[in-house]
Amino acid sequence: MLRVSQRLILEAVELLQRRSLIERQASSFFQAPILREYLIEKLIEENLKFTQDETSSLLFAHTMFEKQLKNHLKVSRLNGEI
Repeated sequence: MLRVSQRLILEAVELLQRRSLIERQASSFFQAPILREYLIEKLIEENLKFTQDETSSLLFAHTMFEKQLKNHLKVSRLNGEI
């Protein structure tokens, strides 16, 4: 497992805050719902590109992953998070 120093993590969090990609609320961080939805869609697209270059077993994994992400988006919309 890759270990990252606490200093690098803090620098990354500060950079994301400065770019308004995450916001702080009390003692936690969150993304704007529209940004989260955009990132999930991009992740699905990138995963599809990757699976097109790999074996069919990865395609099955991609399909399950995509269904789980889309279900998460649906539930989030119903709960008013997005």
